Amino acid sequence: MCGLSPSQISKIETGNADPSVAVLARICSALEVTAASVLASAEDAAPAIHPLRAGEAMMMRRLADDQVSEEILHISRNAVMQPEIIVFPPGATSGAPLRHSGEEFFYVLTGSVIFFFGNEESLTMSAGDSIYFDCSIPHRWENSDPKEEARILVVTSPPPFLTLQRPKL
Repeated sequence: MCGLSPSQISKIETGNADPSVAVLARICSALEVTAASVLASAEDAAPAIHPLRAGEAMMMRRLADDQVSEEILHISRNAVMQPEIIVFPPGATSGAPLRHSGEEFFYVLTGSVIFFFGNEESLTMSAGDSIYFDCSIPHRWENSDPKEEARILVVTSPPPFLTLQRPKL
């Protein structure tokens, strides 16, 4: 149903392979569940406050070539937003434009990125810059700096795993 071989699914189930964000989204879509429900532990339903200590975040790779990493800062079955830190090595991009339901807050922690939206309008953003936008607008970003990585805090509401779509441009 998700387009993966039985052996690849077995490797993921037994912990011998870690799925990319795209593969996790395909699996969740096939099972008609949210990624949060798959990734969250049973303890997530209990406390209203969810501290996350340094080094405890879940790390994922965004692209097939493993360039871009995502540090998921909170996973909960009942979450209404998904905070994460995305690290873009020099020259890396977020890929083809995305659009999904909800809203997104995008804050540049270090480095600089070019944020593309709509019909490829662009905005160059540096450390300390932020943008808040409607995610139904096609968007993507890239680190055009040949030497410095960029770290971005992204908060999306609702968590986007089941609603990601490639826009028709």
